[in-house]
Amino acid sequence: MRIKFNIFREMLVLLLILLTPVVALYYYSTSKSINVIQEELIKASLNRMELFVAQMDASIEKFDLLTRTCWSTCTTTR
Repeated sequence: MRIKFNIFREMLVLLLILLTPVVALYYYSTSKSINVIQEELIKASLNRMELFVAQMDASIEKFDLLTRTCWSTCTTTR
């Protein structure tokens, strides 16, 4: 009975030793994946924000041009 317990203990220790690097690599891989996803989300948000700012700038320029045109037309007809 003592021999079986020693073999079981040795197998359990061996399994724990072999499982430790697997768990460590899993944790490392998961943390890297989360970091990459966060960076990509930030980049996507910045790209969307830059597009929004460019569209707003273009709209403001159109509005400014329209008001200048209308203002000059309205003042000359009076």
